[in-house]
Amino acid sequence: MVFALAAPIAWAHTAGWPDGWVDRMSSRMVLGGLLGLPASIAALLLVAALLEITDQVVGDGARLRLMLESLMVASGLFIVAWTFVLAPEKPGGHHALPGACVPVLVATVLCSAVLGLSAVLVVRAQLRRGPLLRHCIGAGLLAVGMTTIAGGACYGAPLVVLVGAAAVPTGAALWFIGPPPPPRASDSESVSPSSGLAAGLAPVVTISLVVVLGYSRGMGIEPVTALVGIVNGLFMVGRQYLAVVDVRRANNRLADSESHFRELAHTDPLTGLANRRGLLRTMYLDAAGGPPCVLLTLDLDGFKNVNDMRGHDAGDAVLIEVGQRLRLNLRPGDLAARLGGDEFAVLMWSGPREAGKVATRLLSVLSRPYHHGAADIFLSASIG
Repeated sequence: MVFALAAPIAWAHTAGWPDGWVDRMSSRMVLGGLLGLPASIAALLLVAALLEITDQVVGDGARLRLMLESLMVASGLFIVAWTFVLAPEKPGGHHALPGACVPVLVATVLCSAVLGLSAVLVVRAQLRRGPLLRHCIGAGLLAVGMTTIAGGACYGAPLVVLVGAAAVPTGAALWFIGPPPPPRASDSESVSPSSGLAAGLAPVVTISLVVVLGYSRGMGIEPVTALVGIVNGLFMVGRQYLAVVDVRRANNRLADSESHFRELAHTDPLTGLANRRGLLRTMYLDAAGGPPCVLLTLDLDGFKNVNDMRGHDAGDAVLIEVGQRLRLNLRPGDLAARLGGDEFAVLMWSGPREAGKVATRLLSVLSRPYHHGAADIFLSASIG
């Protein structure tokens, strides 16, 4: 609304000004500053809104990563605007130094950030890009329109003011009309971590071309170009650090998943004890050539009658209780395993005498009643 009212006023003033930069310089600076400040504030609000969309369409934890990528793209866009729009020598012998029209310069930086974030967001989004593309184009037109109005007013370009005045309502219509981008599904698969090299390649090429152009004109490297190149290098270093963190995090998740599934392959799913494969692995790794050990094999007497008379649910409950009693009555380091059905085994790191004492205790523990339903279940066990 502010720029819709300010654009005709800016055009009327700039259309009547002389072409020289020095003439009416103070008036240009004042008008450019009055329009550049709200343009900068609006660009900051657009960046904040796009970052909120980032969490919905890309995923949690991507905000900082995409912000660095967008700043790399923004540095390339800004150096183009600086070289071909802001930096050239103005009529009257005045050079557009960084302090010549600071509000317009700041608005241009933030406008480049909006354009960079919009481009990166569309590329990285993990959903249908129609509504998102409309929002991002709208944000870009709003930022460009407000910045060109301020820049045209400051540098005395009525045609530029008209172009910006047309871009602002178009961008607002694209941003506010229509549904917002749909959120990313919570159960959607996460994408592989990216390095962000593609986002860093564009500004590197752009800055290199600007440097070559400067040397071809005998101007060398401008301080602003050098500063943008240094800052872009810092952005790339930060983005590569985040890429390394992403890769390490992915490797850790992969290692945890591998360890989890390996453990599942050696664990009995019903009782939580080791299965036959887990027992054999422990015997192969630790028992063969290791300290003295004794292997006890256990069998529940009459367990088949429990399944036949009480059902498999009661039988499973008994097996689970057997596993719990074995765990509670073994020494630290001893391994209890279910070999299948009602067959169990215990691998003990001891001699035969101590193993006999443990076997006697296990016989007593396993012969206690098993509580399930209205009536208790009575079983005995055999150990060898």
